[in-house]
Amino acid sequence: MAKYQRQATNKYYGAANAGYVATGSATDGLAKALTNAGYKVGKAEDLRIDRKKDKAIAKIDEMVANGKSFETIQAEIIKGDHPELTGKYIDATTNYHAGRVKAEEVKNNIVAAQNNGEYDITDESSNLDMFFKKFMPDTKSMDSATLLGFTTSFNQFRATAVTQDAENRAAQAIVKKNEEGISILDGIETSQLKSRLPEFIKSLQIPLPNRDGSNKSNLLYTNEETMNVLKNSVKFLIADAKTEDDLDRVDILLNTNLGYSKNGSAIGTLASRKSDEMNAIKKDLERTRRTLISNDREEENRASADRIKALTTKMLVNKVEETDENGNVTTRKMNFKEKQALLDEIRKEGDMQLTTAFANTMSANAYYDNDPEVFNNLIVMIRDDQVAERADIAKLINDNNIAPDKQPKLYEAYDNSLLDDNKQLHLVNTSYVMGTQAIENKLAEVLEMQKEQYPNLLRVATDSVRSHLIVEIYDFEKDYYEEAVASGKRKVKPDNTERAKFMQRKLEDIALQYQNADKVIQLKTFDQQEAERIKAEEKAKEAEANKSAQEKLKDEANEATRQATGFYETFNSIVAAVSNIEIDVPVFEEFINKTGARGVKNSMTEETFNQTKVIPKVEQALTSFIPENMFNMEFISLIPQEQGDEMIASISEQLNVSVEIIEQAISNIVNKPVGRKRTKKRGQ
Repeated sequence: MAKYQRQATNKYYGAANAGYVATGSATDGLAKALTNAGYKVGKAEDLRIDRKKDKAIAKIDEMVANGKSFETIQAEIIKGDHPELTGKYIDATTNYHAGRVKAEEVKNNIVAAQNNGEYDITDESSNLDMFFKKFMPDTKSMDSATLLGFTTSFNQFRATAVTQDAENRAAQAIVKKNEEGISILDGIETSQLKSRLPEFIKSLQIPLPNRDGSNKSNLLYTNEETMNVLKNSVKFLIADAKTEDDLDRVDILLNTNLGYSKNGSAIGTLASRKSDEMNAIKKDLERTRRTLISNDREEENRASADRIKALTTKMLVNKVEETDENGNVTTRKMNFKEKQALLDEIRKEGDMQLTTAFANTMSANAYYDNDPEVFNNLIVMIRDDQVAERADIAKLINDNNIAPDKQPKLYEAYDNSLLDDNKQLHLVNTSYVMGTQAIENKLAEVLEMQKEQYPNLLRVATDSVRSHLIVEIYDFEKDYYEEAVASGKRKVKPDNTERAKFMQRKLEDIALQYQNADKVIQLKTFDQQEAERIKAEEKAKEAEANKSAQEKLKDEANEATRQATGFYETFNSIVAAVSNIEIDVPVFEEFINKTGARGVKNSMTEETFNQTKVIPKVEQALTSFIPENMFNMEFISLIPQEQGDEMIASISEQLNVSVEIIEQAISNIVNKPVGRKRTKKRGQ
């Protein structure tokens, strides 16, 4: 732009203009005017160019909003469809902004692909740059302004993505390392795990050379990483366990000494670690064990039920098919020998449900010996090691004609006797002997009222209880031993105090089961009761979960209704109007005092006063600022509990009446019969 300097000075211009030129204020003013005019013209031109740039940016944004891509916009500009986007002053701006638009397209495509799972950080054959390359445009074909716009926007996104990718890959590396350690641990057979576990830990914690050449010691697996391998292996085993036997490996991992320190002292077991995580693992193990024990019993019960069905059907049908030499098939009833063979087959099952069900079908058979003395003698024989093999019990049952409902107890006594070093605890231990006598005394007390009507009930019930106690006593001893071994305790047998407490529990349990009994009942063991309790808890949890799911669906439906109907706007206006209520509500004490002052005896109770004087006033107050069409159950049910309580408390404070009265007034309005008009009182 031309710049005019002051030219009106004394100057000689040579032969063509010889002479003296005079100066003056007029010429000085001309120079200043020309200078100012040039500045203003330049400023106006800058503003015009800026406006063109703004229009260009707005036009590009408009085309992007209409779904046009970067390539489409560039093609249309080159074609000349948008002359407002060309010109020597706006080309750079247009291209810079177009580059930014392309960067946004690329970023959105990358994010969409990541959300669709197209980028997998566990795939070691790929990386983030290789993934990005599929979405990158041809930057070589971009001019400098377009490239600057693209890189300025995209590089910020890329820097954040690279940092996040590095963090994710580091976390994935830790997970992979842990999984590799667990895989190596899984390769050790359970039978060898206890002896090889310390060696396995050492194999993980081998020293590694440092890349910087320093003497600092690095380990393939740190102590923390090694412990995580063990803990996560335990977690996976607990989660995958299908039977109680599947937890044997967990018990070994938790309770085996992990090795010895340099000074020779034992490091300790995994279960001995004191942490919230280990406490949670042990609780999960105990919960899973109880569930699996219950499941195992249920599965065995189902298998037993199938056997019952087959064997009992055979007994009920009571028919044998015979085919003669000519191929003719005839049927006849089973003879006694065949029935006895079937009975022997059932007795060999040794299952409570099977034999009890069969006993019901054979109740008329008189050859069962129900003498409790015979049964008790067999129990003593088993506990005294006079029965060598389990199969011998079937012969004892047949020889002594033991009733089916008592046969399982003989098998249980034999199985338990294998795990006890004292086979006659129920006869020699003071706590058990005295406890048994106390239970029999309590049973006699409970059945005293039935003595005349059922003279043999106490004797038969006592025999049944004795058999039940023998089974329960040895189950208690067995469970105590197994729990002590599993937890690493040195004391593996209960002392007499613990045995006495157990017998007291049995006394209370048997008294409860026999309460109001008029016949000998099938007593439930503690194990059976625990299985029933677990099943009931699971059923209750399932019901609660279903209830919670239904309530959640209801809450979501209510929220959708609130949003669709403008509920919050209406509710907030109601809450805001509470402070404007100006209705005086009568007070009971003042009413009584006024009537008493006039010498009128008033017997009205406060309840009657509230119903006839206060609540109608409260209803009048509520309907004065709440639209009547809002007083319906649909609107009231949409009010969230917390906000509803706050609103009622606010109204209660404003009117100086109790919350209960406010709630009663609202209920009256909501439940007002359809078609009944609210009557106005005089003076309204």
